[in-house]
Amino acid sequence: MRKAIFLLTLIALLVCSSLFAGTTGKLTGSVKDNNGEKKAYLNVVLEGTSLGALTDERGRFMILNIPPGTYTLVVQGVGIQPQKIQGVVISVDETTTEKIVVRSTDVQIDDFVINERKQKMVKKGQTGSVVSISTEEIENSPIADIEGLVASKAGAVSTGGEVHVRGGRGNEVGYTVDGMSVSDPVDGGAVLTIDNDAIAAMKVMTGGLTAEYGNAQSGMVTVVTKDGGSEYSGKINFESDHFFGDGNNTDKISGILSGPVLPFAYKDKLTFFFNGGGAWTDGRFMNYYKSNPFNEFGPDAAGDLQLGLNEAYDIDYDPYENRDDFMGFDLGNRNYNTINWNLKTTYKHDVKNKFTLAYRGSRGLNRPYAHSFRYAIDHYAETESDQSQIIFTYDMVLDAKRNLKFKINRFDKTSVQKPRGIDEDEFFQVSDNPDLYDPASGKYGLAKMDANENGILDAWDALADWQYAPTIQSSFDDMRGFGYFTAPGSVYRSLVDDKTSNTAVRIDYQHQLNDIHEIKAGFEGVLHDIKKSQKQNAWFIDDIRWDNYLNEQRMSYEGLFSGNSFYENASNPNIEFHNDGDGNPTDKLKKKSYVYVQNGPGGITAPVDSVVTFYDKNDSTIQNTVYYYHKDVYYDAANASSGVVNGYKANPVQMGFYLQDKMEYEGMIVNLGMRFDYWYLGKDYDKIMDNGSYTSQSIESNNRSKLMVSPRLGISHPISDRDVIHFVYNYQSQLPQMRYIFTSRSPEDAAASDVSIVVGNPDLDPQTTITYEVGLQHQISDDWAMNIQAYYKNTYNYVSTREEHLESDDNVKFYRYISEDYGSARGIDFSLDKRMSNYISGNISYSLAWAEGNANETQIKSDDTDLREFALNWDTRHVFKLGLNFLVQKDQDFYFPGTDFNIPLGVWGAFGINSLYDISSGHPYTRLTEDGAELGKNEERMDYQDNASMTIHKEFGITENQKIRLNVTVNNLFDKRNVLYVYPVTGDPVDDGDTNFDNPQEEANELYVHNVETDRPNHFSSGRTVSVGISYKW
Repeated sequence: MRKAIFLLTLIALLVCSSLFAGTTGKLTGSVKDNNGEKKAYLNVVLEGTSLGALTDERGRFMILNIPPGTYTLVVQGVGIQPQKIQGVVISVDETTTEKIVVRSTDVQIDDFVINERKQKMVKKGQTGSVVSISTEEIENSPIADIEGLVASKAGAVSTGGEVHVRGGRGNEVGYTVDGMSVSDPVDGGAVLTIDNDAIAAMKVMTGGLTAEYGNAQSGMVTVVTKDGGSEYSGKINFESDHFFGDGNNTDKISGILSGPVLPFAYKDKLTFFFNGGGAWTDGRFMNYYKSNPFNEFGPDAAGDLQLGLNEAYDIDYDPYENRDDFMGFDLGNRNYNTINWNLKTTYKHDVKNKFTLAYRGSRGLNRPYAHSFRYAIDHYAETESDQSQIIFTYDMVLDAKRNLKFKINRFDKTSVQKPRGIDEDEFFQVSDNPDLYDPASGKYGLAKMDANENGILDAWDALADWQYAPTIQSSFDDMRGFGYFTAPGSVYRSLVDDKTSNTAVRIDYQHQLNDIHEIKAGFEGVLHDIKKSQKQNAWFIDDIRWDNYLNEQRMSYEGLFSGNSFYENASNPNIEFHNDGDGNPTDKLKKKSYVYVQNGPGGITAPVDSVVTFYDKNDSTIQNTVYYYHKDVYYDAANASSGVVNGYKANPVQMGFYLQDKMEYEGMIVNLGMRFDYWYLGKDYDKIMDNGSYTSQSIESNNRSKLMVSPRLGISHPISDRDVIHFVYNYQSQLPQMRYIFTSRSPEDAAASDVSIVVGNPDLDPQTTITYEVGLQHQISDDWAMNIQAYYKNTYNYVSTREEHLESDDNVKFYRYISEDYGSARGIDFSLDKRMSNYISGNISYSLAWAEGNANETQIKSDDTDLREFALNWDTRHVFKLGLNFLVQKDQDFYFPGTDFNIPLGVWGAFGINSLYDISSGHPYTRLTEDGAELGKNEERMDYQDNASMTIHKEFGITENQKIRLNVTVNNLFDKRNVLYVYPVTGDPVDDGDTNFDNPQEEANELYVHNVETDRPNHFSSGRTVSVGISYKW
């Protein structure tokens, strides 16, 4: 079947084209002279590039395949005075139109007429809700990451570390870099970090996706990275929060180097762009990592309260004490560490052929904080991630109206999570010491079959003779038995070792058939390689799996039987006082008959003075048999029976095809398209077994593939030079996450498990959103424009669960993933934009929105699906955002308002202030009674949230091409502690409403510990931070 898929993909690539995730824009226009005559056969060229066109008989021109940016357009030819139009902006997937008027002349004029163009703020060809973000905005923004930039736009909110667009779930936003997806097919969301310095253009689409964009229900974020130039340039940047107030011990370093690959040849043809950077921080909870339970809960910690912790709790943990530093800056890893890199090489063979090879990636090592693990943080979770992308692109201009793009992409992601300081092969040990962990004596005890080596086999039950245990097992109880904090010495119990890869091939085709019709058609083929290996509750030993493993280890050969020998007493098997080996009664020895001994590695020494007889292990005459195993077998049995295992290996195939026609009439632009998405899961997949091996799981033939059909319609109607309305009707589909399709559990596992079993379902339906949208753009003046959009969305086939029962035993239940949940969203987005004039630019937006559904996420449900919709956790009814920018260019005069006093802000270089402020209504939560009964699903609201951030920068010019830039960034300018979580009984972020104490005499003690635990720092937003940065650019 895989060969057939490859053949089908190859044929499709030859006869059609690929999913087009845009990376370029288009420029069209016309040229007339001052008498209104259309000028033919003039050269229209983008200065500094090889891109251009010749005007036709009617004076029209078109230039395709233009990288995003701001250009100078040059018009030259016989009979006119040459002209340059500065400030022509090209955006991804958009058409810029220029109507040019030139001066006719009968003589040759070499001097150019210079015109600076102010682009219309109303985009006539825009048939959806799209926001373009320029490199200048990215560079000057207080926001340092792509997700934050997305959340700053109208229609998007950030909640719980996820970006939600117009009421959709966090995994419904697609991300592309240079036209190729970097979204996680298993868990959703973006997984590749791109440094802001590498971004040439960024576009956020919150509604009205055209047919070329697939597998994204809510929105799409496209990033185009920079190319190198013909001259060398670079940048070095350093930023730190060490200089003002209490920071998070954050340092960032990044750099850029670009230019020609060969300094002496092909400077305009063969170029490169490289940037890389890293960020190291201890995070906003950095002070909580250091702890000593005895000092904090000892006799003097709470004043007159006597919490009674003894000196066994006098354990200092300080992860920062042994760090090396240089001039006050820590060296090495911190709590959160990331690095990223991007290398892009471009070869422009000629005007029509361009080759690009890029390699980019990011790595992270994070040691997060959990308040319940505060006194066991040394063995809490540690996460390592590694993402990389290799992409080859061939851009070919077939002629003035057609271009073709061919792309091959390889994407890899690895994610590992484990306890800090402990590897998986150290999770278990074998010991004959009942006190598995004794910090006073350091006993861990590796035992042999004959523990004291006196020649007498230890007559102790197998599970006790060789005990399995975590390498570090706490001997501490929770604080006085209160159970509010995880006890010191405890170890994080989850393991993750996931690897995801995909290989994609695409061809993009664009054809301007005539003045009206622009055709795009596309095909893509993606082969996924997914390996998931996860274990929860790693030290839970399943007795059934334990016994089954040991039974499988019994060997078929005859064993060694001793019927007349001494064995150490089971009540104390490890003590042999006289050490004379002759079995004195004072040694607490006893006789035990019929003991079967299985050979393990290295063999077993026979008891002394014994009569040895051989028996078959299946001999029914042997009674009261006790089976002994070598310690390595017990060790392996512990690993094989521990935890709740889930994982699989799968190679699903994804394909997409679309056909789109953009029709540009004089008074209407129509984007009409149809999209087809297909996935093939394969005949089978490999699921992980409890012992770590894999077994094949077949997929029923009628569940192996799905086809999604998504019509897309967008209409833009310019009703004047300053007003445009648009309409959208879309079907947007997305594959359910792979973790719901493939699982390692089967219904039969429920009969032998004490935990709930959830079974994957290859027959899940595509998640589908139907969108209706209407919008208006209005240019108020040359520098002000307004946008308003109203939308309504219905979403079907969210993944849910259903309770089922074994056919062979109706008393055994399990759960299966199904496509049943749903949601809806509606709202209005309003924005008012001012472009830079009189030193000021800015944006104001307001969103009124409802996000509702019958479930916030996929969860195990024993009853039927609740048909009632409620406000979802990320439902944010009112959101107001303000962005304000102040800029004085180099050598520009700035007079204090209302006076003639000139403030020299522009001396030596530009000066700017960029600020952001947002305020939003509180998120919903479900109020509970003291008995835990719900008082209405998500009918209560937390307090409103607001935040202000600001960046101030000043540039100092050294030479024409060299400058130094200083900037100060303040996050949470007013130091507002926003409430992020409240306890459902009280609606308070600190008081959980629990007043039930076990021992009234110790109520004050318990209340003290209780209150320390419930005052959790993650219930509030981060405080104010101030960072200072310096960069050198040449």
